[in-house]
Amino acid sequence: MKLKQFASILLFVLLSLGSFPLIGQDLYDKESSLRFADYLFKTERFSESVAEYERVIFLGDDSERTRLKLLKAMDLAGESEAALGRLSSWYKQLSEVPLSMSMFYIKSQYRKQRYDLLLLEIPQMKKLEAVPTAMLTSSIYLHQLNWDSALLPISDLERLDAPLGIKQRSLLEKGQSLPRKSPFIAAALSAIVPGSGKVYSGRWQDGLLSFLIVSSTAWLSYRSFDSDGSSSVRGWIFGGIATGFYLGNIYGSQKAAKNVNQRYIKVYQAEVDRHFMDHFSR
Repeated sequence: MKLKQFASILLFVLLSLGSFPLIGQDLYDKESSLRFADYLFKTERFSESVAEYERVIFLGDDSERTRLKLLKAMDLAGESEAALGRLSSWYKQLSEVPLSMSMFYIKSQYRKQRYDLLLLEIPQMKKLEAVPTAMLTSSIYLHQLNWDSALLPISDLERLDAPLGIKQRSLLEKGQSLPRKSPFIAAALSAIVPGSGKVYSGRWQDGLLSFLIVSSTAWLSYRSFDSDGSSSVRGWIFGGIATGFYLGNIYGSQKAAKNVNQRYIKVYQAEVDRHFMDHFSR
């Protein structure tokens, strides 16, 4: 009897639960999926958020905001090329791309250093406003150290947005006055005093080492020839070593000067890029 009562109660509870409404909380509807996708994005679970934004779009929310969120999630998940491909599948012409997605596209291509491509595509981006256009163009030319071409967009920027224009102008002036080491002078100095060209390029430890090696092997060669004459085997061996290090020291000095110049340029380009990306992150 007790078993029958228990079975009846259990059946009643199960039937009651089955008929109880979920008060409209469908975990797989657009709104819930979008909230969950935003949560995943906010907590930096980008790969998972990609799948959720894809679900939201599949369920019918194909808004500009959702599309942009999907592209950003793909980009942050390491799928930047796939994101650009997805963008091109939505919009066949750059003139059709909304402004927010144009900004995303520009930042992605800029990070990939596709500067010439962006310069060609700027006229097609009809929705891109004058200020970001001038900012993009001037930043590309500054990065490429093309001072003459950077002047016009910087002048436009100064007229349209004074603070941005002033900053770009200061970057132009800084780029034009970058410190530079002459590879010819570095090589000439090391030809006169071994290692001095590397000291000139800021690598004093390498310069000192070059001086010690060349001078010591040259001295050993001299001592050997002085004691044993021109037939001295040790003299020829040390002389050959000294000559090799001497010539290598000249070549290394001009290369050191070039490397220093490249470091100056890279630091400058990184500053230009940071300013550009900060502007387009607004």
